[in-house]
Amino acid sequence: MIDSICNPNYNDIEQIKKLLFICFQDDLEDGKTSENMDLNYINFYIDNLFEYKNCFIYKRNNDIISTLFSIPTEIYIEHKKYKASYIYAACTLPEYRSKGIMKNLINYIWEYDKNRNYDFSILVPGEKSLFDYYSKLGYKIFSSYCRETLNLHDNINLELKDINIEKIDNWHEFLYFRNIYLKKNFNIYAKFENFFYNYVYKEISFTNGVIYKFSILGEYKFFVLFSSNDDSEKMYIKETNITLDEFDIYGYTILRYFNIEKISINIPCNIGEENSFSMYKKIGDIDISLKGKTYFNFVLD
Repeated sequence: MIDSICNPNYNDIEQIKKLLFICFQDDLEDGKTSENMDLNYINFYIDNLFEYKNCFIYKRNNDIISTLFSIPTEIYIEHKKYKASYIYAACTLPEYRSKGIMKNLINYIWEYDKNRNYDFSILVPGEKSLFDYYSKLGYKIFSSYCRETLNLHDNINLELKDINIEKIDNWHEFLYFRNIYLKKNFNIYAKFENFFYNYVYKEISFTNGVIYKFSILGEYKFFVLFSSNDDSEKMYIKETNITLDEFDIYGYTILRYFNIEKISINIPCNIGEENSFSMYKKIGDIDISLKGKTYFNFVLD
């Protein structure tokens, strides 16, 4: 039995696709997708973002039994930029789990990132039980969010607001509004390098999301809107610069505009409040003193 960790080559791609399908076939968009959707998404990811240098595989003999992707990311602390690695799509075949394989793979990435002078590792646990798993590996909560739901019938007497809702039809405009929002509202936040948002924009569209904007007193608000897979009358705003107070004022107008019964919104909140979202680990000499609201990408939820 020979175990090894390495970057894949062209001949490994189909094995990687099969591994991702087995591990994530029930884990897309609220856990309710068809097998066809899973395969389509995996092919979409491989075609649009996959780079051999960012993928790491754990092989036993000639079989790939575990994999993860390490995507260059930036963490800003008081407007100073630090290098980070975003661990994405970490998975192990079911029959090889609880044997320390993923731990070995992540340890390998930490050493690899140290040699690249990276300061942090960051990730988004795929389910609540994994927060405990990653905390045992030294990860701490990096960001949390609150979710509020607005029902049409509970707000039927609210007045419609005169706002012009428009689609954002390119990733550069989305990134522009988003960067302004992050710099204005957070002392500590993580974001991908700019090239990644071309993929994020494509992914939003691929998973039936749309980015919209409207103006309030000359300031543009954006929101990334997704349909619910299990409720045709419900939609989700997964990322936005709309505040909860503004949502209370303009949410009814958004409901009426899209002719839906319910809409939920994700809003950053203080660490430890409501729902934990992302985690980080120090791998360099810099550490973070976290308090208040921090931020990482909700469009990944």
